[in-house]
Amino acid sequence: MAGAHILIVDDDAFFRNAVAESLEGLGYTLSFAGDVPSALAVLRTDQVDVVVSDHVLPGLSGLSLLTSMRDHMPEPRRILVSGKVDVSLALAAINQANVFRFIEKPFDPVAVRLAVCLAVDDLERERSERRILDWVGASPGFAPSVKVA
Repeated sequence: MAGAHILIVDDDAFFRNAVAESLEGLGYTLSFAGDVPSALAVLRTDQVDVVVSDHVLPGLSGLSLLTSMRDHMPEPRRILVSGKVDVSLALAAINQANVFRFIEKPFDPVAVRLAVCLAVDDLERERSERRILDWVGASPGFAPSVKVA
């Protein structure tokens, strides 16, 4: 999905630029935030497809941001990046925030590029399936058959 909107959240400008460089040439629209309030401002005004967030941020954590997104805006895919990886953080990312991918810092630019591309593809597949189901549901004579056991 060319033109997907990617939000990169990290208080480190070097990291934000490195992620942007890894996504260069893919046709994505990129937005940047240095903390959770700035990220929420972008999420309130723009349709964002993928959020790539560092875990350690000033104030609220990236995990808190992504967990809140799961509850209030579940469609965008969420990718958590952290330099401090442990099993409890990974489990929290999966169970609380339903992250699409978890990437360890220092990161491989190819891994970030691949994770974002896969997230965009996954979101596009979900949207396509939803459009088909909506079309089928709205079409006269095409009621889905449901078997009750």
